Amino acid sequence: MSLFIIQFRVEHFIYKRVKKIYDDVSLLESKSFQNESVTTDMETLTKEVEKFARDKKLEIETLKVKEEYRKEFLGNVSHELKTPLFTIQSYLLTLLDGAMHDEKFM
Repeated sequence: MSLFIIQFRVEHFIYKRVKKIYDDVSLLESKSFQNESVTTDMETLTKEVEKFARDKKLEIETLKVKEEYRKEFLGNVSHELKTPLFTIQSYLLTLLDGAMHDEKFM
């Protein structure tokens, strides 16, 4: 009888610890664990945590690629807008500096 009680207490202790891990992970990704039952099988738990880590690593790598694309795109747009604006600005400054009233430019 005492063996049964000890086994029950150990399983309950492990269950509480594993449940806490599931709860902590589910805070990060609430959609992936909503309908899944909690298991005390360490091999299954390890596989699920490793899968979660792989998925997050892939997501981070995808976000890094998108961030690099965004930076390059904004740099190109900025360059394409600056070039004509600086050209127009230099023409206007030339005109304001007196070229507008200079007979030789008319």
